[in-house]
Amino acid sequence: MKNIVPKILCLSVALSLASLIPTPRAKAQSVDKQELLGRIRVAYYNPRNHGLKSFRAIVHPQIVSMPAPPGMLDSVNAAFNRIRFSVVVDSNNNVNVAHAGDPPAAYQQLFANSEKGLSDLLHSWIGFVLMPALAGIDSSSTINTKGLSYIIITPRLTDTTTIVVSKDLVIHKITHSGTGFLTSEVTPHFTMTKEGLLFSGSDASFITSTNTQEVPGAQTSFEYEQVHDLQLPKAIHFKSSVGDKHIEMMWTFSDYDVNS
Repeated sequence: MKNIVPKILCLSVALSLASLIPTPRAKAQSVDKQELLGRIRVAYYNPRNHGLKSFRAIVHPQIVSMPAPPGMLDSVNAAFNRIRFSVVVDSNNNVNVAHAGDPPAAYQQLFANSEKGLSDLLHSWIGFVLMPALAGIDSSSTINTKGLSYIIITPRLTDTTTIVVSKDLVIHKITHSGTGFLTSEVTPHFTMTKEGLLFSGSDASFITSTNTQEVPGAQTSFEYEQVHDLQLPKAIHFKSSVGDKHIEMMWTFSDYDVNS
């Protein structure tokens, strides 16, 4: 368990970066970048546009399944229940996850990994919900249309991000690839609400440069509740696996204190 849990939880930050781009066959056509980005950004629900400045909430972590000796899962969750966890997301999109109380010495690393995993997942959520859609697009980005999709490519010094957006403005795939070891691929999911498209989760996969090392795949899903007329997380579900080892976690939110 010492190997699998940190490896899976600490990779969740990559969920905001990745996805597979199919090779379109139609001839590429350039589009007006600012006009398209303007249409995309108003199509997505963003609580910031409805007055949200910051929030604090109590968080209840639970490990649903993990590779562990018999009885250990119940013991870990009992330890989680004895500790008070909280999360703060401030007006600058900084995330602070903390706990009050001392976990059992045997579980301290697991508690730290749970907090890091939640922080990473919330940063991913912020990228899809609290920031303008496709906020990373800049002057170096190119946007072309191929078939029924827009292809957005943003090169960096050592890596490239490629995003596929459908003609109905839904972000379908994001791929982050570079000269390093890992390529991440994510398919985000959205739910249509009366205020716009709301991020509801993602499927992620990771590919090594040699395909010789097992790397976790991951699935996340978000449930929402209405808090002061804002859609905020009610629960985050996370699943991942390496080979035949699987882990599933859930974080539920309560007692929101919203500054709007």
